[in-house]
Amino acid sequence: MQKRRVRRPDLSKVSPKSAIVAAGCAVVIILLVTLCITMVMRSHIQSEYASARSEIGEELYTQLYMLCKTFDQVTLPGQDLQNAVIPKMKEYYLAAQALNNALYNAFGARYSVLPQETLSAMDQAFEAYDAAFKGGKSTEEAQGAMQSCMDVIQNLLGTRYRDGILKAA
Repeated sequence: MQKRRVRRPDLSKVSPKSAIVAAGCAVVIILLVTLCITMVMRSHIQSEYASARSEIGEELYTQLYMLCKTFDQVTLPGQDLQNAVIPKMKEYYLAAQALNNALYNAFGARYSVLPQETLSAMDQAFEAYDAAFKGGKSTEEAQGAMQSCMDVIQNLLGTRYRDGILKAA
C-alpha cells in the first residue's frame, strides 16, 4: 500500500487583497448567522413572555369571577356568611390580589387589572363584615359596600377581558 501525501495549500501564493476579501466575507457571514440566531431567540422570548402574561391573566380572571359568584351567595337564605361565604371570598380576593401584583410587577401598570382604589374598597368592605360579625350587628352596610366593589369588578372583567383573555389598558 502506498502512502499518499496530503498536499497543504501554499498560503504564500494568496494575495493580501484576496485574503482581506475572504476574511471580510467570513465576518459578514458570521454576523448574519449571529443576527438570525438573535432574532429567533428574541421572538421565542417574546412569545414565552406573552404566554406567561396570558396564563396569569386567565387565572386572575378565574379568581375574580369566583369572587363575584361567591358573593352572589350572600343573599341566599341559610348561608353561613361568617364561617363559609366571607372566608371563601377572602381566599379568592387574596389570590386575585397576588396575581394582580404579579402582573403589575412583571408586565407593568398596563396589565394590572385591579386599581388601588378598588383594592382599598375591598379591604374596607371585608373590615366592615368583620366589625359586624364581632359586634353582632347587621351586615347590611358591609353588604352594600361589597356590592359596589363587586359591581366595579364585574365592570373590570367586562372591559379588560375579551373571551377570558387579558387586554392591555
